[in-house]
Parts: sequence; C-alpha cells; structure tokens
Amino acid sequence: MGFDWLSDENIVLMNPRFPASDQKKLREMLQNEPDLKGHICLATSGSSQGSKGFPKWVLLAKEGVLHSAAAVNEHLAVSAEDRWIHALPDFHVGGLGIWARSWLSHSSVSVFAERWNPQIFCQFVKVEKGTLAALVPTQIFDLVACALPPPKSLRAIVVGGGKLHEGLYAKARELGWNLLPSYGLTECASQVATAPLSSLAEAKYPQLTILPHVKAEIRNEKITLASHSLLTAYILKTEQGIQRIDPKVNGIFQTEDRGIIDEETLIPLGRTADFFKVSGENVDFSRLEALLETAKMACMINGEAVLVAWPDARLGHAVHLVLEPGISSPEALISHFNASVMPYERIRAVHVVSQIPRSALGKLLRQELNEILARSSP
Repeated sequence: MGFDWLSDENIVLMNPRFPASDQKKLREMLQNEPDLKGHICLATSGSSQGSKGFPKWVLLAKEGVLHSAAAVNEHLAVSAEDRWIHALPDFHVGGLGIWARSWLSHSSVSVFAERWNPQIFCQFVKVEKGTLAALVPTQIFDLVACALPPPKSLRAIVVGGGKLHEGLYAKARELGWNLLPSYGLTECASQVATAPLSSLAEAKYPQLTILPHVKAEIRNEKITLASHSLLTAYILKTEQGIQRIDPKVNGIFQTEDRGIIDEETLIPLGRTADFFKVSGENVDFSRLEALLETAKMACMINGEAVLVAWPDARLGHAVHLVLEPGISSPEALISHFNASVMPYERIRAVHVVSQIPRSALGKLLRQELNEILARSSP
C-alpha cells in the first residue's frame, strides 16, 4: 500500500461503492481537526453500522496499527522470508493489517486481485509460493466445498471477520489447510486473540491466545479491551451533524461480544444481539448458523442460504430460511437442519430473494436483508 506509515498524513480507506460525497465529508472533517494527525479512517466490517446511509467509521492511529502488526508478527513468527497472500480489501482492517505486518517484517505481499474464486486462489498461491494469508469463514467454506487441497508453501491462514465454526474447521483440516481461527475487531486494529502455530500439530479446534499487545477482561459478561492499538474515536452521523466520538472510558473499550477468559485464552461466545426468544425460550442464533453450515456441507449445497430471526406475533420470533435462486430443492437442507435442533428452533418459513446482501468481505448484511424481506412480505 502506497502511503507513509510514519507521516502525519490522515488517510481515508473506503469501499469504492460508497458515495463520493461520504469520502468528501470525511476528508473535510479530518482537515478541520488540527489535533488529529497520522490516522487511518475506515469503516467497521461488522453488522453494527451508524446512521442509515452513513457507516460507522473508525479512526485508528498509524502507530496503533503498527503496534498490533508487531504483536501478530511475533505470534506468527513472520520473517522477511515470508510472502503474504493478500485476498482481502485494503479498506478492511484485515487487509490493512497485512500491509503493516509486511512493512515491519520486510516480508513480501502478493495481491490476489481477481474476483474471489477458490480454484483460482489456490493456483495463485501455488504460483506465488505464498506462505501466509488471511481469509474469512465464507472463503474457507468455498475451499472446503470444492474439496481443494492447500498449496504446499502455505504454512498458515489466519481466519477472521467472523466465527469459524468447528465443523468447517474440522473439514478444512482434513483437507490439510493450516487454519488459525482468530477473534478481532476494527476498533483494535485487527487481531485480539489468535490460535497459536503450535495448534496445527493437532486436529482439534484450537483455543485462542490473547496477543501480548492487548489486555482483555470480562465485565458484565462482555469482553473489554485495553491496548495502544485501540481506536482514537468513531466518526458518526448524529443529529448535530458528523461528529468525532471517543467510546473509550478511562482507556477501556467495551465490545458487544460475550466471552470467557481463562488465563491467556479467550473464548468468544458471540454478541448479545445473537440471542432471541422463541416461545419464551432463549435461542443462540450463532449456534443455529453453525448447524445450517453443517447441513449445507452434508447436503452438498454451494448456493446462498441464510437464517433470519423473523418477528412473530405468537412466538416472539420464528426461524426463517432465506435462499437465492439456484437451490432448486431445499427440502433436504431443511430436513437435515430441523433434525439437529429443538422443535421451537425449526425453520418455519422459506423466502427467496434475488440476492442476499453481503459486505465486501462476504459478511451478511442482516439489516439490509431484513429490509428486503419486509418490503416483500404481504
């Protein structure tokens, strides 16, 4: 990436699909903040967004990003002999992190600029002799669905941007992929806890080691973080206009994620918003998503299929399945899923939409999907 990590210049990294007016607003704001120097502004990748039409933007100090990169380099034993395969957008913190790690370690980077395709990706890694990569769970699913073996040069892939479920991890490891699940967030400049390289000696799902640049605690069942890599502030659109707001309290940032900490190990448990009630019963939506993923692999379904918790006047919520055209016979998928859940968790309705909205990283944009379903509902 062609910018100076040590300069005072402020940089805006933006998805090209965002309106040019947003970029103009951000740049004007950064120019009008004389105390703000050497920062990178990029949007969060999660489902929690700012006001409609204006994403939640995060201001990260370049120094903080490099602080995170140094910890990741140490954790992965990165050296100048390594070659990163860059298959994530630069405007995502996972893609940004690769450039910072490369700059510090003098390792090289090969950019996978093609539209995502698992076969083409594997061939690219083989030709480039890549040793490290960062991918998201949807990309791992595609590699497994195609039963692709890993290129021999690739010693590890950090998987972030969402939970890598145990069933998918096991299938990928059976094929030989060296996966390191991780937990991180834009607000902490990428990784917070990552499986160690030593975990690759075993087939079982690994524990995530808290990286040395972060102090993590559990307060009110939520993960809180202290680190030099934490965001300086959010940029949000409020009733008073576009404002810079620091969400930290005494240097501590409280996430929306639940978790357990056991000494140096972090076990993420999903977001509080992932829980909803059906007929008075608490349902963990992330668990249902993992079961749907298992059902898709068992039924050899490569098409788009996701779950939504749909408001129901009688039950509170009901589990619905959303499909894109192309899955002609979803009965097997529904039957496999329903057999693995409690009666109140079974799929009660099916919707077909022209396209399931996803971010540039392949994350489900749940709010946008709900809006599409609401418009199509009678």
